[in-house]
Amino acid sequence: MASRNLLNSILRWNQKMHVYVGLGLLVFVWLFAVSGLVLNHPKWKFAQYWSGRQESSADRPVELPAVPTDAARARNLMEQLGLAGEIDQIKVSADRFEFRVVTPARIVTVGVDLAGSLAHVQQVKVNGWGVLSGLHHLTGVHKDLPSLMRNSVATRLWSIAMDAVCAGLVLLVLSGLCIWVQRGGRLLPGAMSLLLGILVCGLLLFVL
Repeated sequence: MASRNLLNSILRWNQKMHVYVGLGLLVFVWLFAVSGLVLNHPKWKFAQYWSGRQESSADRPVELPAVPTDAARARNLMEQLGLAGEIDQIKVSADRFEFRVVTPARIVTVGVDLAGSLAHVQQVKVNGWGVLSGLHHLTGVHKDLPSLMRNSVATRLWSIAMDAVCAGLVLLVLSGLCIWVQRGGRLLPGAMSLLLGILVCGLLLFVL
């Protein structure tokens, strides 16, 4: 009797977890679903956000910092220029220091003339659909510059949130399987749905 009561308690807890985790992930899943559609159908009129971008540029005087690394130099120049975001790219030559700062809403390219201590700042802003696309791509992983990995607080928070979403989706799937088995009268339709999903996913994995 005690073991059966424990099992019933676990099953009730599983159902509650399935509901509350699903509600907690609702906005994130919708966000990725919509942004995935935007990326997958770039010819849709509302998805063509890049053609409606806003561009601006300006020259700003800066002081070249005496710092040991290119990343530290970029961060110092960002502070001088009042920029915030993820340092996405750094290029260095004999007379020029260039880096890029990105957020989901904008891309800022800064080119500093090392001889004249003058920064040329180019900024591109996108609309809400572009922001969705930017969020979908935002990882903070830089293969060519691993030392820059998730160098902004916002990117680190977003990365933690995405890890939580992935873990939550795993929980949803496992708890859903438990609920499916618990409702024994509907095993056949569930088994057919599960098998269809496995077949389609396997086909795409091996064919593509």
